[in-house]
Amino acid sequence: METARWEILDACEAELQGMLAPGEPALMAWLLAQADQMVTEVVDSLRAGEPKVRSASRGVCDGLTDPPALEDFIHASSACFCSVLDSILRLAELDKALNSDIRLVVKVLEESRSRRLRELTERLRKLLMEWTLRAQESERTRISRELHDRIGYGLSVAYRNLELFHLYRASDIAVATVKAEAAQKAVRDSMDQLRMISADLRGNDRKGGLKKALLHSLQDLEIEGVFVQVQVEGDESTVPVGILDEVFLILREALLNALRHGRPRRLRIKVDISADEIRARVDDDGRGFDREPLPSAKSIGLMAMAERARLLSGSVVIRSQVGTGTHVALAVPLREVR
Repeated sequence: METARWEILDACEAELQGMLAPGEPALMAWLLAQADQMVTEVVDSLRAGEPKVRSASRGVCDGLTDPPALEDFIHASSACFCSVLDSILRLAELDKALNSDIRLVVKVLEESRSRRLRELTERLRKLLMEWTLRAQESERTRISRELHDRIGYGLSVAYRNLELFHLYRASDIAVATVKAEAAQKAVRDSMDQLRMISADLRGNDRKGGLKKALLHSLQDLEIEGVFVQVQVEGDESTVPVGILDEVFLILREALLNALRHGRPRRLRIKVDISADEIRARVDDDGRGFDREPLPSAKSIGLMAMAERARLLSGSVVIRSQVGTGTHVALAVPLREVR
């Protein structure tokens, strides 16, 4: 058995390589460590004539930084056990002495697997709680940034224009009127942003798909006189929910920018979902703009879109020119996240 240890571990590694993603070296290392310990437990049990099973040789899930799918994790652990058992059964066919103790071997391996699965489940429970707390903290930070960058900016603009309104009210009523109108617009924009953030907190209703969610977000804006066309091609069910949520938020931001700043008559959104990527376009026939310099409010929206795309390892390309409308192209790879 000792001389066959590396043969058993090599067979186990080959089995696991077909199951685990290339980006899971920590999980592979842990599983191989458990396979090695199971061989040791079999050897010790055969020498003692009774089961000798210990706890995991190293911390369960040590080194893992991303939450693996619990079902896949447990399935990989079971596959590791089956691989070791199959290797030992093959050895037993060649070794009569080992064959006579096969019942003890199976009992040891079964106890070893049961103990490891219990430890694995408990450790994963704790890890999932830690990951949940970190996700909540990240979301609080994001909401704080959104409130500061979007609502805070709009209210600052409104406050400054109100100050100027009071300054010019007695001396230049025309300028005062312009400042009052600018304050009103800043407040309206802030209210739009607040509705969008509130919608995020309620969660995106995508039961009817991405198209329905985008159309619903347009209804929240209460737009009039704009012809809107939304087209979604491909199977949304093949895309992780988190990615679809981010794509929705990017496209909604593009729509919001177009309607608020471009004043278009026509707005078209097209999304294509393939096995490898998501490609989307938002085209409008509005006023357009020069990329440099950008209005501050619009710049914040564009930066938010680019940041979300980078988190998905994707990209956003924006083309615009005064008088020719604005065209936003989004590309998000899918192959590497499956």
